[in-house]
Amino acid sequence: MKQTDLKSRFAPFLQRMQDANLHDIVIENFKYLYRQVMEGETGLIPDREIQPVNDLPDISELGAAYRLIGGKSLPHAVAIKLNGGLGTSMGMNRAKSLIRVKDGLSFLEIALKQAAACRVPLILMNSFATHADSCAVLARAQEQNEFELEQNFLQHKYPKVRRDDLALA
Repeated sequence: MKQTDLKSRFAPFLQRMQDANLHDIVIENFKYLYRQVMEGETGLIPDREIQPVNDLPDISELGAAYRLIGGKSLPHAVAIKLNGGLGTSMGMNRAKSLIRVKDGLSFLEIALKQAAACRVPLILMNSFATHADSCAVLARAQEQNEFELEQNFLQHKYPKVRRDDLALA
């Protein structure tokens, strides 16, 4: 592919991303990925190239040294949970993680309770479409002292690419 082809094809994406005030590093990363797609890369690994891992030791066989290392590492660990995605395919217009699924609790509330029980800080990675909904629920729950959330952050926002001609959707 010629550099001029990439530049002209990428121009509408660049404009949209600049209009959204996205950081240069986000734009450059998207441009890199877009170039790969234009060159025929799919990002998929064929099944024939995937090999199973057959020889994992049982945790009980690892011994006390590993438990000691794990115990020392645990205070430095966090759980990062993808909390993005609207439930549009289910007719929703808000975060899927807010669906009530058991005992009146949402997926998000269950994840927060699990993190609290494990005493591992939870950090949420929200999408731009679900961030406000999730933060509102989190604020109400934190006011009731149900849990503490360390922090959350937003995924980068990329424009959609049409599958048929790789143009801006």
